[in-house]
Amino acid sequence: MILPTKHIALSESIIGLAGYLLTFLKDGSYSIDMIWERLTNPKDDIGACFVRHSIDNVVLAIDLLFMMKVVDVNDEGKIFLL
Repeated sequence: MILPTKHIALSESIIGLAGYLLTFLKDGSYSIDMIWERLTNPKDDIGACFVRHSIDNVVLAIDLLFMMKVVDVNDEGKIFLL
């Protein structure tokens, strides 16, 4: 489920979700709750995700981005791009 395969689409994988979450973080810093809210209640086309992900997958995607040193967390607990 982390990587897309023959039977798992990119939008269903954790790495695909991580790339999708980067579009949110371009606008500024967000808490996990704010990211989850924007993912589940889209107000524009950028929030329209084809696959419903659980909060566990969102946290795993953010962890993946953190381990890859693409994002970091500030003192307020908000996630931002490096």
